[in-house]
Amino acid sequence: MLSLGRFLPSGGINVLAPFSRSATQRALLAVTVTSAAAALVKLWTDSLTDRAESRFPPGGRFLEVLRVRLHYLSAGNGFPLVVLHGNDGSAADFEMSMLDTLAAEFRTYVFDRPGHGYSEPVAGTSRYLDRQSAILHGAFKRLGVKRALVLGHSWGALLALNHALRYPNDVAGLLLVAPVGFYTHELQTEAFYRTLSLPFLGDVVARLLMLFGRTRIDRALERAFYPQKPPKDYLEAFASMLLRPGQLMSFARDELCINASIEQISDMYCSVAAPVSILCGDKDRLLYADNQAMRLKKAIPSAEMKVIENAGHMIPFTHPNEVMEALRELRGRVQPAT
Repeated sequence: MLSLGRFLPSGGINVLAPFSRSATQRALLAVTVTSAAAALVKLWTDSLTDRAESRFPPGGRFLEVLRVRLHYLSAGNGFPLVVLHGNDGSAADFEMSMLDTLAAEFRTYVFDRPGHGYSEPVAGTSRYLDRQSAILHGAFKRLGVKRALVLGHSWGALLALNHALRYPNDVAGLLLVAPVGFYTHELQTEAFYRTLSLPFLGDVVARLLMLFGRTRIDRALERAFYPQKPPKDYLEAFASMLLRPGQLMSFARDELCINASIEQISDMYCSVAAPVSILCGDKDRLLYADNQAMRLKKAIPSAEMKVIENAGHMIPFTHPNEVMEALRELRGRVQPAT
């Protein structure tokens, strides 16, 4: 039988001393306390998630595309319009701002993009933007939507551009509202997004953000709505739905993939065949017009562009009339189907 005594120094100093009874007890206590704290955090954050989803339940329908369950809102009649929200938002952005206005003139479909709202996420980061477009194309086919106007807000504008390039027969025209189309953040920022998007560690970080992140969200929304103020009902709904582990991880995945996605397609913007309109605010503090919208106008010379005075990033909330005017103008530029 192997004896541990053979491996002890002859001087009698026990190399296993760090693992003496008292040290072992302290280690076990630390593990127990940590596990108990983690369990309590999970229980509490799960209850917050359940509470948020009971207060703000899905208001639309579901369909499955490429094994991803999508939630979408639909309303109205007329020329088809597909609406894509920005990052950290959901279809509720338009449900609470201008869905009724859109539906008065268009057959409107507003999707929760994968991982947002009540749509299931897309795992991993490989070919992320293309996979979202493939899912959206499948949704077009399932719903019988052909040659729609596509309104993309913020991050959704990037997806709208990619979709017009990958599936040109789906798109009759593009309205890019407060769009992102070029490099957005420094590489060091990506470390946080990479951590938050990881399967296990990301869930832990997301739950901690649920406990301590509300103040940062309030400030971020104030910046997004500047120079106007965010509506209180939207502020509460937005914070409640964003502060869920899955949504936070999808937000991080969107941000992590955005620069690679931009690099993948930015040289092809001039190849978009459909008519394009761009709408932006002169006081946008999230995506400055001169660094995003105006550069897109240069990249797509045929695009029509309007800069709204005294407007920030959340144009669908703050300037719905300008959005409708841009859609009507875009509809007039669409060529009849051949």
